[in-house]
Amino acid sequence: MNKTQALITARTRLALAAGLVLALSAGQAAAQASPAASARQAELSRVGALLPLAQFGTADNTPLAVAARAGTLASLLAGSPVPAAAPDVAARVLALSPERAEFAVRNAGGARFLVDAPAEPARGPQAAAGASDEEIAAHAQAAARAYARDPAESIRVLLDARGHEALALHGAVAGDYLSQADVGATQARATFDNVLQALQASGTSGLGALGVDAVSTARLMQAERAADGPVTTRVKAYLFDVPVVVGAIPVFGAEASVAVHRSGQVASIRLTGPTAQPAQRGAALVRTVSPDVLERRARAEHPGAKIVPLGVQYPWLATQDTALAARPRQVFQVQPRGMADDGQATGGRPHYVFYSVEDMRAAPLVWPQPQPQARGDKR
Repeated sequence: MNKTQALITARTRLALAAGLVLALSAGQAAAQASPAASARQAELSRVGALLPLAQFGTADNTPLAVAARAGTLASLLAGSPVPAAAPDVAARVLALSPERAEFAVRNAGGARFLVDAPAEPARGPQAAAGASDEEIAAHAQAAARAYARDPAESIRVLLDARGHEALALHGAVAGDYLSQADVGATQARATFDNVLQALQASGTSGLGALGVDAVSTARLMQAERAADGPVTTRVKAYLFDVPVVVGAIPVFGAEASVAVHRSGQVASIRLTGPTAQPAQRGAALVRTVSPDVLERRARAEHPGAKIVPLGVQYPWLATQDTALAARPRQVFQVQPRGMADDGQATGGRPHYVFYSVEDMRAAPLVWPQPQPQARGDKR
């Protein structure tokens, strides 16, 4: 499984685990860069600026490190300490799958601990695909009863070293769409800030530095309808993404993502990306091409497309070449525009182009590769 497949698999798994069909509210995603972050980006855009090279690695995958990381993530979801997995449990999990460790929380006599998740199947009943609203509600209530003793027993933690990913899901919280309480965006942000601070203090994220002054936010919306009534929407969860950075430069495709349920509880935490740090001996490149010049090139090479500048980033997700990934590039999102078979204007699937800031003539990296002939589902 390559990095792209790992990310897609994780996002699909997270959506399915929630047991709901949800959508991001249109126009809600927004990056919140501080004045200091904006000033640093302006400095990075200056011709002649020194841009640090990066080096990437893999999170420590020894039993002791895996046990500690799983315990940290489980504790953040549970809202109270869950001890690190016992060394023998972590060693047994890694012996079965050296690059993939999965844990579940159990409670015995009031004490929580981590066990090997594959050996402990999920306890809550699952709703079948295509189930009616009544069936889904019945399954949700049955799942709530299954975890009534300790909802934290629905927590799962997956550590995927090969996919550079850690995914922790609180099933009882993520699957709660019946609760009426909504703490609001301000309180949800405070919860996220606490989670991020605890994660950084633990030293177990496996990512490196996080760009805490460049947080992106969104809302996951839930559509519902009373009998014979109109369809209404409300917030299901508040979503927060913070990029992995080297200096002030984000690593493309690497981030920490936290979903805070409207009840105020943490529903999920996803850490994606390599261990990232500055290259040894302060190696850097000198910027010789301005962002404006590269934006004009992007528009010229993609006529009619919507071009969105995304600043300077390390193209980690866009290439398997570590030497290329270590050198920051100017990034643009490209959304092709065209006409559908019925004559209606349509937008194609966005992709990203990464231009060298050292050589105007260098060919860009492109991710993912666009498929102009793709017509989607012909049914």
